[in-house]
Formats: sequence, structure tokens, C-alpha cells
Amino acid sequence: MTNSCLTDAPPEETEPVLDPMAFYNALWHDPTYGIYVVEVLEDGADFRFLAFNAATVAASPVPVEQIRGKRLSEAFPPEVAEVYQRYYACCVQAGQRMAFEEKLPAETGDTWWNLSIHPIKNSVGEIYQLLILSTDITAKKQAEVASEESRQLLQQVIDTMPSAIFWKDRKSHYLGCNRAFAGFAGLEAVADIIGKSDRELVWKQHADWFHDWDQKVMVDDRSELDIVEPMLQFGGRQAWLKTSKIPLHNNDGQVIGILGVIEDITEQKELEDKQSRLLAILEATPDIVGMADTTGYGHYLNRAGQLIFNIPADQVSQAHISDITPPETTDIMLNEAFPIAAKRGSWRGETFIRDRYGREIPVSQAIICHKAADGTVEYYSSIMRDISDRKAAEAIFQETAERQAVLNQVTTKIRNSLDLDTVISTTLTAVHQCLKLHYCGFAWLDTTTAVPSWRMVQAVDDMGRDGMGNHPDDYLGIDTNQLVNQVISRTDDAHICENADYKATLHRLGIRSEILVPIRTDTDETGVIICHYVDRPHVWSAGEVELLQAVGDQLAIAINQATLYTQSCKQAQALSAALAQLQQSQAQIIQAEKMSSLGQMVAGVAHEINNPVGFIHGNLQPAQDYTQDLLGLIELYRQAYPMPTKDIAARLKAIDLDFVREDLPKLLNSMTIGTERIREIVLSLRNFSRLDESAVKTVDLHDGINSTLVILSHRLRANDRDESIAVVKQYGLLPQIDCYPGQLNQVLMNILVNAIDALAEAEQPQITIATKLKKDRAIICIADNGPGIPIEIQPRILDPFFTTKSVGKGTGMGMSISYQIITEKHRGELKFISKVGQGTAFFISIPIWQREAT
Repeated sequence: MTNSCLTDAPPEETEPVLDPMAFYNALWHDPTYGIYVVEVLEDGADFRFLAFNAATVAASPVPVEQIRGKRLSEAFPPEVAEVYQRYYACCVQAGQRMAFEEKLPAETGDTWWNLSIHPIKNSVGEIYQLLILSTDITAKKQAEVASEESRQLLQQVIDTMPSAIFWKDRKSHYLGCNRAFAGFAGLEAVADIIGKSDRELVWKQHADWFHDWDQKVMVDDRSELDIVEPMLQFGGRQAWLKTSKIPLHNNDGQVIGILGVIEDITEQKELEDKQSRLLAILEATPDIVGMADTTGYGHYLNRAGQLIFNIPADQVSQAHISDITPPETTDIMLNEAFPIAAKRGSWRGETFIRDRYGREIPVSQAIICHKAADGTVEYYSSIMRDISDRKAAEAIFQETAERQAVLNQVTTKIRNSLDLDTVISTTLTAVHQCLKLHYCGFAWLDTTTAVPSWRMVQAVDDMGRDGMGNHPDDYLGIDTNQLVNQVISRTDDAHICENADYKATLHRLGIRSEILVPIRTDTDETGVIICHYVDRPHVWSAGEVELLQAVGDQLAIAINQATLYTQSCKQAQALSAALAQLQQSQAQIIQAEKMSSLGQMVAGVAHEINNPVGFIHGNLQPAQDYTQDLLGLIELYRQAYPMPTKDIAARLKAIDLDFVREDLPKLLNSMTIGTERIREIVLSLRNFSRLDESAVKTVDLHDGINSTLVILSHRLRANDRDESIAVVKQYGLLPQIDCYPGQLNQVLMNILVNAIDALAEAEQPQITIATKLKKDRAIICIADNGPGIPIEIQPRILDPFFTTKSVGKGTGMGMSISYQIITEKHRGELKFISKVGQGTAFFISIPIWQREAT
């Protein structure tokens, strides 16, 4: 439908050659053209349908009888009448022919009509009628719609294709393209390409070449496919394109243009370039790079691998990993490396390969698993590097490290021990293990006698032979003067020994290779380190000789130190014995005096307290009985004389008789408990002093512990500290034990007092006392949660006169005396463990049965 009036220029005035009326009648009755006439009403404001020719009657979608004689506004609905009204009125106003196309609804569907309106004038020149010629163009319109839909569908199809598509005419002007090509050209819409040439696009510098190529394809009428070319795209991006150009033909087979298909292969090209560079690197690298399938057959092997394994490139696929690796390595590859790589992506390790000469080469190997998109393993790639030099260096380093470790071990042992036997044993064992010897021994060479001899001291012998003791100088078959002069004797292979006597001696002793390293001490003694192999020759390297010499030097130092130590020990023993005797005498004097004074004082105080307390405690029970009798008598009086006199009533009220009757028994009971507590304390003092028990007695160990705690109860309470000390008793089942009770109580007193002093500033102070029976010994553990004993003074805790307390608060004899009481008197043990910040625990272990000391 056209939205504006279309006018035709007035026809030129010519002389008619035919009768107009005859021409009109012929046209009116022609069945090809539909003609109808409308009357102009009200100067074109409305129109009336007057006549329809037969063609119109036959083709009209609306029955003409329904509209003949009716106004336009009456014949059609307003929306239809308005359209025709506009065109009819436009023709009347212009006074010229008008033409338009319009769609009319019909029962069978919409129809399209081409309408031509001709004004008819009367004698005064007024337009009073309109002659309309109508042609049914529905089929044409439907064909155009179908063609447009087909064109749009084709455009959608080519727009969705990943390749860029274009088509040109014979002059290489673009007729169309898809969206991908429009993107290449930097165009917003595909329609923007129409009519343009390559000179108007971003690749204009290549326009002439493209034009010549287009013309060649069209002139030769032959397609050119998969031409790879670089092209500058919109935005300055350099891309690689694969282009195919195909000539287009019309129905007559003539070339009318070309069709081009472009594929962006930039990523593929870059990947190919990278692969090419990578392949060049792989071929140039000295490392072995290969690929194999899951069964171990090769896919690729670089130049280095081909040369090492002597496998030509065309035979790689026929080679299996078992052809280039030892059996144990093949087993590792198939059963360990491949499965781990398939699971984790890669595997790394050290293996061996076998070159074309059959030699095994150690390699550092990495295996990478390559999988398909569905997760299945496609192949494995491997990189192998020859690490022979590194392994050799590691072996040398390891050998050097082992030798240095042996030397360090010997040196450390010498520094930590002055026992010569221990040093020699450690030295021989270390050398034997380091050099993997069959035999390693040490002997003294005695040249002071008329006949020199060997004295074998120690040996490490894998063959189990017993060669200890003294032997004649031919025992080892070597000239002793050579060793005395500090000359090393060595034989790499006894079978080729030049000295026949020495060779025979080695054969007799079953020695194949031997080295003798002499050492000289400060006392001019000569010792010899003896090393040999039994079943094989051995070339003694410079490093091994250097090690043995260094070991010999250290061993000489150890011997000299041991000699000096022995001399100093003899002198120290005399001083130590005198000092120990003096300290023991002093400790015994102080202990005897202290225990005597303390025992007498405690016994006297206990006796003096016990007499009055016994008197009071003995009279409390009669007092209770008398009180009950009097209270019973008063109750009888109350029953017999329920109405007391005023004076008695006042007195009863004043003394509150009911309260007295209730409270008096309680008062007497509390007095009884108090006297019993005093008697327990007195008993504890007597048990603690034990003046009457200087000999071995059989006692309950727990009674002694409890008595000591009673005496120290005032120090356990929170008097001069923030909180009381909690005492946790964990007593086990102990029988009656033999001991010196008074002295054992003194030990408990000393340890507990020290524990209480240590808890002076502790938070939540606690002392734990535990006992148990272990075989035939009673064990007592007294532990505190105090600050612990500093590590540097722990070795001196049991020394006489050593104390950590301030002057006047400690003599330093308490723990020393306790140690003597336990170890000497009771044949037991006194030990302790202490951790700084965690506390200290003392352990007393004494036999259950004692024998009298003599």
C-alpha cells in the first residue's frame, strides 16, 4: 500500500486514431480488465458506486449487488472506506490519473489489487465521475512475500554460519554478505556492504589484488578453494584467512558474479606456528622427548632420542618402551608411572634407560597424561634427561659425606667419652660400615721384647673369626718396622702381591685386599687399624686412605686423653674419698644433734600437754552423765509441780531452761571432740619423734605421712599466703613395712617443707602424695605444682650444704641427710624430676623388709 498520492503526468495531446466510444466499449467488455464507475458527490466528499463491468463482477471479493448504487461510506466498513476515500479524493483534487495498490479482505483470504483511477469531466470541465481499472495482483504479491521470506531465511542461515560469506557482481561490487563478513569489514549491518567495492573497506590496500583475483575466477569460470592469506581486519587486527571463491551463474549458465567463503584460521595458524617452534625446540634439545600410547608403543621420538636409541623416525611407532628400558623400569612405567599420570595428570621420578649399546643410563623423567574431551587417555608424553654426571657427583658427594660423618662420629665420641674401649669400638664400627669392610680391627704393636708381637684389642669381623689376644709378629705377615715408622701398608689384590711371603700370609688368612694404618701415641706406643676384604680385590682410593689417616689421628688423640684421664682419676679418687668422708661425718653429727634435740623437745611437749588433756578428757564423760541426771530430775519436778512459783518461773525464763537442756549436751560433746583432737596431735608428735624406736620397726607408712601432715597443718593453711595448699592423697595398698620410723619421718618432713616453700607464690597450690607397691618395694611420690627447680642447679640439690634459701633460713643439709637416710639406712633410692614452670616430684623407694645395720 502506498501512503501518498501518485500522479502521472498528463498525456500529450495527440489526434485520436480510433473511435473513443468503440475503444471504450471494447475495453469495458474485455474479461481481462475489471472496470467500475463511481459518481463524485459533494465535490469529492463522498462517492457512489454506479456500474461494474463483467470482469469486475466476476473477480470482486465483495458481491457488487451489495454495493451498487450505495455511497462509499455505506458500502464498506469505515477503515476500508477511509482508504478508498483518500485515493478517490486525491484524484478529484489533482484532476489527474491516480494509481495505487491495496489489500482487500475476502472469505478465502486477503487479496491484492492494482487500481488505476481516471477522472471523467462534464461539458463544463467538472469531474463528476471516476473510472477505475482494477487488476488482481494477489498471486504476484504472494510470490513477492514468499521470495522475501525465502531471502530472509537464507540470510538467517548464512548469518548463523561461522564462516564469512559474501557475493559480488561482475564488477566486483558487493551484492550481500553475512554477519561474520560484515564484522570483518567493520560494518554495523549486512546491508551496508551492498554496492561497495574493496577500495571502500578496511583492506583497501589489497583491493587491486582482490579485484584481479575475482576477475580471474569469473573469466576462467573455475573455483579457487582454500587460499590462505593474511588480511588486516577492522580494528587493526592482523588475521590469517582461508578463502574460497566460486563463480555464480544465471539460468543460462553465464557467470554473473562470484561467491566467497572465508574461514578465520588465525588461531589455527598461530597454533601451527607454535607447534612448529615447539617441534624445532624438541628436535634441538639434548633431552629425550617422546610420546607413547597407553600400551607403551611410540608415537613420537625427537632427534636426541633417535640417536641414543638408534631408532629411525619411520620406525618409532614400532618401538615399545620395553625396547629402551630395563625390565624393572618397564614395570615401573606400565604399573606405576602411567596409572599415576592418568589419575593426577603427571608423574615425576628417576629411572633408567638402555642406549643402543645396551648401557643403562640414569635419567630424570617426567610423564604427562593427555586425555580426550570425554576423559579417556589418548597418549602419554615423556621428557627424559641424562643425569649420569649428577649421579656420579652425588655418589662422590655421598662418599665424602659418609667419610666426613664417620670422622665426625669418631671425633664426637672422643669428645664425649674418655673410655678408650668405647672409643675404639665406635671407631671400628663406623669405619666398617662406611667402607663396607669384611673386617676392621685394632691392635697394639709391641716392639719392646726380643720378638715383636701383636695384641689384638677389638675387631668387627663379618666372618666370625676369633683373633683376639697376643700373636707373633708374623701374624699379619708385614714388616713391623714399617708400621713403627708410621708408613701405611696396603695391598689392593693379594693375587698380584709382589712380596711372596706376604702373599702367602694373606692367602693363609683368607685376605684378598688389606690396608694397615699405624698410629703413634704420646707414650710411644704403636697402634694399628686393620682393614681388609675377603672375597674380592679392592683399590684403596686416596679418599679412603685420607679417611683412615684422619681416623687414626683422632684415635691417637683419644688414647692420649684416656691416659691423662686415668692419671687424673687416680688423684681425684683420693680427694673424693676424703671429701666424702668429711661430708658424711659432718652430716651425721648435725643429723644426730638435730634429731636428738627435736625428739626430746617434741616428746617433752607432748608429755606435758597429754597430762592435763587426759585429765579433762577423762572427766568429760562423768560431767555429761551428771548433767543428764540433773536435767532428768528437773523434768520430774516440772511434771510433779506443773505450776511453779513466781520466783521459779522468773528464774526459768531468765536462764531459758529449754535452750540450756538442748545446748548443754552439744557443748560437752564439742569439748570431747576438742580434747580428742588435742590427743591426736600429741600422738602425732610422739609418732613423729619416735625417740623410743631407734631400731628397725614394722609400721604403717601412711601413719607416718599423716602425722607429718598434722605437724605441718599450720603451714598448709592460708595464713601468710593467698590460699591454702590442697593436699591430694593417692594412697595405694601397702603392707606393714620395716623401717627406721623417726628417720623416715624426718625425710618426709624435709621434702614436704621444701614443697611448701616452693608453693609460696603459686596459683592454686597443690601437693600430691601417692603410694604404691612395686614388687618388694614401697614407692612414695611427693609432687608439687610449683615453679620447678632450675636446670642448672638440679645436679646439686642432693649435695651437702647446698641451699637455694636465703641466709638463716636453710643449712643445706636437709636433702643431703634425707638422701643418706634413704640410701644408706634403708637401702633404697631417692630421686626427683623437675620441669621449670610445671613443678617437682620426689620419689622414695625402700624395701618392705630391712636388715639391721651393723
